[in-house]
Amino acid sequence: MPRALPLRRPPRETVVAGILDAAVTLFAERGYEATTMQDVAARVGMTAPALYYYFDSKQALLFEVIESNLIRVLARVERAAPAPTTASEDLTGFVREHVRFQLESVAGARIYNAMFLGTSAMFAALTPNQRAKVTALQQRFRGRLDAILGRGVATGEFRIDDRVVTAMGIIALGEFSPAWFRAGGALSADTVAGQYAALAVRMVARKGGPDRRSR
Repeated sequence: MPRALPLRRPPRETVVAGILDAAVTLFAERGYEATTMQDVAARVGMTAPALYYYFDSKQALLFEVIESNLIRVLARVERAAPAPTTASEDLTGFVREHVRFQLESVAGARIYNAMFLGTSAMFAALTPNQRAKVTALQQRFRGRLDAILGRGVATGEFRIDDRVVTAMGIIALGEFSPAWFRAGGALSADTVAGQYAALAVRMVARKGGPDRRSR
């Protein structure tokens, strides 16, 4: 009689990805404080002890959720526009990918948005070291946009009164989009992202084209 083959466990990366997806959905729907590890385990289809094998606390799971979503959106905006590009093309790519992240991963976007201001209960639950890591990722994200705006001013493509105010306005531009966007509706995520990107460029574009004297 042939011997039964042992059951193969799925790769750790696959299991962790499933746990993070479940956690980000529950944190976005119920809030961090109201979500238990048992809730996450049930959503994934495993026991609570099995979940603790991968994450030793809800706080550790929270940090992984926050960090992974910030890394995802940062990676998207950093590779949005291949060089060489104009500042306008770079800004278009940045805003398009930022908005697409919001619309394609609504639960993750809610976590990301809560972290961006750093005032939520989720941010308060992090350790000082974890907050520092999150803040560094946020600064890198804002720094990418600031560099694009600075380049546009230097080349004469953009006219900006205050780069901080402008950057925060552009970031906020698409963050409300998950509240009204409906997948399968009249507008696709790509269409909405493109329209927001065009709005952002119009916000900063110098009327009449680049001022060559500013180069």
